[in-house]
Amino acid sequence: MTYEVDQSYEFKVVGGTEASDKEFLIEVDGPVGPAVVPMRKLPFQRDNAAPQVLYCRVKSIDVAGMPVLTPNIARYVYDL
Repeated sequence: MTYEVDQSYEFKVVGGTEASDKEFLIEVDGPVGPAVVPMRKLPFQRDNAAPQVLYCRVKSIDVAGMPVLTPNIARYVYDL
């Protein structure tokens, strides 16, 4: 899959599910197949049960062709 910067996508959470973890591990389609990238947890996410999927924004693409993810804040505001 080709990710576009500033677009949001739904990603599967594959790690970082413990409350003590500071970041989620997110499965993405890398340039040579499936890969895992970290995404920092927001403060409220550290105390709640880990989701199975997260809706994230692609902030940029790094030099290795991997997406750099950030939380899609608008999604959380909409859910409130």
